[in-house]
Amino acid sequence: MTLGAAPDQNYGEVFTRRWVVEVLLDLTEYTSDRDLGARRLVEPSCGSGAFLGPVVSRLLTSAKSHNRDFASLGGAIRAYDLQPEHVEASRELCRNLLTAAGAHTSEAKNLVEEWISHSDFLLAESDGTEANVVVGNPPYIRYDDLPDQLAAQYRSTWPTMRGRGDIYVGFFERSLRMLSPEGKVGFICADRWMRNQYGADLRKLVAKDYGVEHIWVMHDVDAFERQVSAYPAITVLGRHEQGSVVVADTTSEFCETSAFALAKASQDTNLNEFADLGVKAHRLPHWFGGDELWPTGSPARLALIEHLNDHFQPLHDPRTGTKVSIGIATGADKAYVIKDPSLVEPERVLPLAMRRDLMSGTFEWQGNYLVNPWNADGSLVSLADYPRMGAHLARQPGIRHRFVAQKDPASWYRTIDKVQSSLINKKKLLLQDMKTTIHPVLEQGGHYPHHNLYYVISDSWDMEVLGGILLSRIAQAFIEAYCVRMRGGTLRFQAQYLKLIRVPNSDKIDAGTQEALRTAFRTRDVEAATRAAAKAYGIALKDYELMTVDTDDTTEPSKTAHKFDAAIESFWKERERQAKEQKDKGKKDTGTRGTTTGGQHLNALQELVASQFADLSLSGATVLYKGKNTLPGYFRKAKNWDIVVTWNDILVAAIECKSQVGSVGNNFNNRAEEMLGNAVDLRYAFEEDLLGPIEPWIGYIFVFEHEEDKVDPKKRKSTTKRPHALETAFDNLSTHTEQYRLMFQRLVDKKIYDAMCLITTRRGEGVHSEPVQEMSTEHFAAAVEDRITKIKDYVRANPAGFKQADTPLSLFALQQDPQD
Repeated sequence: MTLGAAPDQNYGEVFTRRWVVEVLLDLTEYTSDRDLGARRLVEPSCGSGAFLGPVVSRLLTSAKSHNRDFASLGGAIRAYDLQPEHVEASRELCRNLLTAAGAHTSEAKNLVEEWISHSDFLLAESDGTEANVVVGNPPYIRYDDLPDQLAAQYRSTWPTMRGRGDIYVGFFERSLRMLSPEGKVGFICADRWMRNQYGADLRKLVAKDYGVEHIWVMHDVDAFERQVSAYPAITVLGRHEQGSVVVADTTSEFCETSAFALAKASQDTNLNEFADLGVKAHRLPHWFGGDELWPTGSPARLALIEHLNDHFQPLHDPRTGTKVSIGIATGADKAYVIKDPSLVEPERVLPLAMRRDLMSGTFEWQGNYLVNPWNADGSLVSLADYPRMGAHLARQPGIRHRFVAQKDPASWYRTIDKVQSSLINKKKLLLQDMKTTIHPVLEQGGHYPHHNLYYVISDSWDMEVLGGILLSRIAQAFIEAYCVRMRGGTLRFQAQYLKLIRVPNSDKIDAGTQEALRTAFRTRDVEAATRAAAKAYGIALKDYELMTVDTDDTTEPSKTAHKFDAAIESFWKERERQAKEQKDKGKKDTGTRGTTTGGQHLNALQELVASQFADLSLSGATVLYKGKNTLPGYFRKAKNWDIVVTWNDILVAAIECKSQVGSVGNNFNNRAEEMLGNAVDLRYAFEEDLLGPIEPWIGYIFVFEHEEDKVDPKKRKSTTKRPHALETAFDNLSTHTEQYRLMFQRLVDKKIYDAMCLITTRRGEGVHSEPVQEMSTEHFAAAVEDRITKIKDYVRANPAGFKQADTPLSLFALQQDPQD
């Protein structure tokens, strides 16, 4: 990123939409009613003039109303860019605006050359003049992508550029340091620095000498001229003491009208709350200090985080002996993680806890062992004392080529991390990374955690009580507020975020609440855990958007919950109607078969789910439901799906809606085989080029009659000798609902289905419960919205691909209709 950079150099430019620019100028008070000729605006990376165009237009309007001549405007703007073509494009844009306003050609030429510099903002010399306003969209380039010499030069000049961050951190720092008193920086920029370690020094700088004025999170907003995964936010910082802050949480509907309305409303210091199309905003009385991570989320959730941060201690707390950390990294799992403990001496193996052991919600060890080369005192064992271990490790390819082995060849057999012997027998709450919801599981001791798990240990907590708090949506709110969210809504459950969870004093939780938390944790009841946790914290769930349909009778259910309730009630009414019709006609059908062979009982549910694709339908998609919606198979000719969504003849989504009432034990395996077979068949059809260029999104909704009966213990475990060991994770599940829960979790975890929804219902009622939060109606609806967004992104990036589909819909209309 130098003036003599190679033609293929990544300059990290992304161009900003006009309305975003105009809003930023309003928020930084660069408005035409002020004497802008007496102020200085800096644009650090001007590109082709997305910001400079509106800036110059406002400057010229201001100059006219304040009787300034063009000659007085030379110091009003300083803009920088590294690419000569961008510099020339910006100069031409500004020249045209000047001459249109009446400036002579030579005068316009001189002004734009003074305004716009072909130079590197991070290294350009300053003329000593402070800036009143700095606005722009700084470039996005990771430090690792910079030439080493240039990266070192940047780091030595701008000390906040630490770790493996992004170059925009330096743009923030220099912009802040050049501000005049009461000056403002306004950027549309990725917000990752607010919630990552590499942004710590920048956050500390802001907290020390500047004030946060606005943070508008705009991850789903179409803010740029082309689609990018930038996770942007409008951020306005000022050189003044910290005051109140306007925070906004937006959706994809956020647009120009809503943005200008919010900008205008936020001028009123008495503003507390604001809502408009695609946005909710709130004024917080202060911001978060020091180098701590900055949270994000709705105003109510930020208020929750602020309240708990102010009144409770963090989960990771040496005073209580509570620690959050990550399991062991070996550097060569194929060598150190084994199933057969006889490969090494008995003293050199430890039972290893891994992600798969947690899937059922209770710790179910899958039989993995860690080859342990460490003594209890932290020293490496001698291979001469353990020849079997030495021979096993010596056979492993590449183990000597690891960095830790090459650094100290004599210790080539060490793991990256040491084994902490004191951890082995402690009770541990284990949490896996990369999930949509928090999922703590208790390991009673005796197992060592693997690197793909985070663990919590404590000297003061009852671990089941603490597990209930961590299972609650209050703990979930902390993770959602701070962590890096991946595509599809997956959250990163890293130690740095888990440590931030605030918890009550364990000694001050009354016995009844402790028992409620303990019971909720044992039964994996998120609702009960949330209610009990709220009592422990002394908060009202309704104040912080933590309520759900069955949390409190005084709370209005969400719109999604209302709709699914109505659809499930319709399901029961249609079953009753069909049963009566069968009886009136004198037909007999075995058991409850008469209410299902008649069909149509899930029509209301299908219509509801299909309606979620309405926005896509308005944009040209076709949404088919009811009747026979036939798609090709690979292992069979075809299959009818309940809901089929296509866009310009390309399949983008397929969803099944199924139910089960009665005969639970007899039908469990049938349902399992059916849902597994349907999805695998469709996925292979895609792989064999039968469905077009986009892998279809596959969903499944299951309506299950709530059953009180337990699974027959004789059917759960079998003592019959078999040549192969059976899966044990299902053995301790006492109800069919729990079995379905585990099966569904595995189907999603293994990417068989993209989203699944598990609903239990009582006869004649609506939704009774949703046993898995990440497979609730709310989460399913959110997954559909995410799919719609991705399809729109794909269309924008590949318009020709949709107009010239490889597989037209006519191929789906097969001559022979399959049986469901």
